[in-house]
Amino acid sequence: MEQLTHFRTAFNGFNREDVVRYLEFINNKHAAEVARLNNELDYLRTKQQQTQDTRRLEALEQQVAALTDENQSLLQQLAQLELAKQEPAEPKATAATVEELEAIRNTYDPMTIYNSDANIRRAVDTLVDGTVATDDELKELHHALLHGASWHKADHYYILKDFASYQAARLQANRDYLDRQAFGRKCLMNVASAGKFSSDRTIRQYAEEIWHV
Repeated sequence: MEQLTHFRTAFNGFNREDVVRYLEFINNKHAAEVARLNNELDYLRTKQQQTQDTRRLEALEQQVAALTDENQSLLQQLAQLELAKQEPAEPKATAATVEELEAIRNTYDPMTIYNSDANIRRAVDTLVDGTVATDDELKELHHALLHGASWHKADHYYILKDFASYQAARLQANRDYLDRQAFGRKCLMNVASAGKFSSDRTIRQYAEEIWHV
């Protein structure tokens, strides 16, 4: 299989077919490397009594085991991608649900959150305390978050309510990034798992069934 040197972009990320082809390429490459190492391992086993190359033999066995495990992992990922075509994985929620917001719509008070959480208070106050250059728009935003405006109640997008969960998700992403290989796999899986709900499929269906172009 020809190596994929770049991914085509889609409306919401990389093209899913390119991602699948890339994973298949890596899988085949690892399978070929496992086969080569197994051949070399068999040769060394036959010559072990003459050469006594035990360390090399053990190193090859470890390489074969590692590549075999990685090959199995790639096969599992490919299987998951096939399942994700029709039913993509449920994303982890980082914000309040519609039902939760409906339950607090009439009683929500962002000032309570502001006064009780020092981190949120510090973040909100950077809009007006000189941490960054402050203008009238930032002052208006600060007032709207805590007191509302002429056309809406205070924090009508529930930003302060979701602040802690978004911050926790961002910090978790930073920790995940320490393992670059695992993080890269998560990114690829996230792109590919869009499945039939990707923008590509949606726009194509609109074009064919609604716009007729």
